[in-house]
Amino acid sequence: IYGYIVNHFLRIWDFSSSQRADFLIANSEETKKRIEKFYRRDSTVIYPPVNIPKKTVNPLTRKPNNGFLTVSRLAKAKHIDVLIKAANKLKLNLKIVGSGRDEERLKQLAGTTVEFLGNLTDAQLKKTYLNAKAFLFASRDEEFGIAVVEAMGYGLPVIAYKSGGIPEYVIDGKNGLLFDSLVTSSLIDKIKEFERLNSKQIIEMRKEARKTAEKFSEENFKKNILNFVKSKINAGTT
Repeated sequence: IYGYIVNHFLRIWDFSSSQRADFLIANSEETKKRIEKFYRRDSTVIYPPVNIPKKTVNPLTRKPNNGFLTVSRLAKAKHIDVLIKAANKLKLNLKIVGSGRDEERLKQLAGTTVEFLGNLTDAQLKKTYLNAKAFLFASRDEEFGIAVVEAMGYGLPVIAYKSGGIPEYVIDGKNGLLFDSLVTSSLIDKIKEFERLNSKQIIEMRKEARKTAEKFSEENFKKNILNFVKSKINAGTT
């Protein structure tokens, strides 16, 4: 009962706090919808900045040899188990970067082709990105997905669950592939589709992935924030 009362008052406090803000900024269209639903407020979408390399390896010369990759906190909400089961079924080389409370359970589930790399340095992570074929992602209702865009910044096509804010920038068949159901068979179908792509199609997908990631640069974020502030000043609403 005590926990219920505390949570109830926290929700009331959260809602009342949201009403005091003059303006709300959302990090995706998905978040904008949630703000409308829970806070009954309008908001402006300004995508967050993502740290991507200034330059990436030429997709024409890049020859990844380390299979598939995911970078994530190892928690149930991230559904890493779906990725592992797909890798086990297809005997795919899957590298998992990150740590979390679900790590031991996931390690028990993993087959011989799945490798846990833990937390890497920036240099180690860069090398891991550059050696991967594609980035796998199965989180449900992710508001934006920083790791996904970061991977695309290295020219990595993404195979992701069609949920949350991910479909706002991962376009099926263009810069990656989207699977519709959070089950292993749905992911496997998309992995097989990716493996059937010829070299020209994969190169184009890498180019498009990099091009998409560049939209979320720090420079674009600063420009969008400044434009937002200026628009409110000019409108006399600050």
